[in-house]
Amino acid sequence: MTTYLVYQAYGRKSNRDQTLYSILSLVPYLEAHPLPLQIVIYTEDPQPFQKFLSSFSFIHYERLTDDLKNKWLGSTRFVHRLKIEMLIDCAKKYNGHLLYLDGDTYFTQSPERVMQRIQPTLSVMHICEDQLQPSKTLLTRKLFRFLKRNPIYIDGELLKFKTDCRMWNAGVIGLHKDMTWVLEKILKLTDELYSRYPKHIMEQFAVSYYLQKYSQIVGSDDVIEHYWMQKEVYPPLMSAFLDSKKNYLDFKENIMSLQLPVRVYKNPYATFRMRVYQKVPALRPLILALNQWIESPSIES
Repeated sequence: MTTYLVYQAYGRKSNRDQTLYSILSLVPYLEAHPLPLQIVIYTEDPQPFQKFLSSFSFIHYERLTDDLKNKWLGSTRFVHRLKIEMLIDCAKKYNGHLLYLDGDTYFTQSPERVMQRIQPTLSVMHICEDQLQPSKTLLTRKLFRFLKRNPIYIDGELLKFKTDCRMWNAGVIGLHKDMTWVLEKILKLTDELYSRYPKHIMEQFAVSYYLQKYSQIVGSDDVIEHYWMQKEVYPPLMSAFLDSKKNYLDFKENIMSLQLPVRVYKNPYATFRMRVYQKVPALRPLILALNQWIESPSIES
């Protein structure tokens, strides 16, 4: 059975570059050992990808028009809602398992190991980050208080949220073909939660909740890196490298010259830095200067 690796890439050039780098990190593994894997890119403009990917028959493009984006954002205008609508659309058009990746990811090993984990009773996400209680983060504790105080009904069913319900990172979502029906429930739960308590983790929690309810979730962080906490560090390096290359062969021959920072998952400075960088533009030059030393590829985390 074919696995369809799904990406969304729209908006800023850096978003497309991150997705392109994620795909290019995968291609050498497919060249060495072909797999029943196809790649589907939802984008408003395929042209930037074709510079590197035009010779590969396993790449497919789905046009993401402004009208379609607006439709998929729904009445809540929740950006992560689009991801679930996109997967529903992909499941209707392509007959196989689904493996979704955020653009800010890259492969460190062959995808075969993750593909093998997608089973009728197993689903894949990136890494387990928290649980409802006891929780490691203030936001998860707030979510749990909201869930205790507000009954949530989906398709007439009162949902029960156990304290050990885990919060997984949704930068990777792997679903068996026979499990794609659950995406409709995930979308309904996302809408219900976000419309009543608009927090950015609602899509992530909805995915985590339903995949735990109907399957066992296994991680993929041993194969796929996800640098969401270092988004101001990685993309400039990747974009500069891609801009300097003519085609895939040029990329492949020079990839060892690209030195990326050490990847961190639990780092207080990285979390604080990310929030300040996003909310206080005036401090971005200072943060970037600090990163040249703190996030140097030679520095161990």
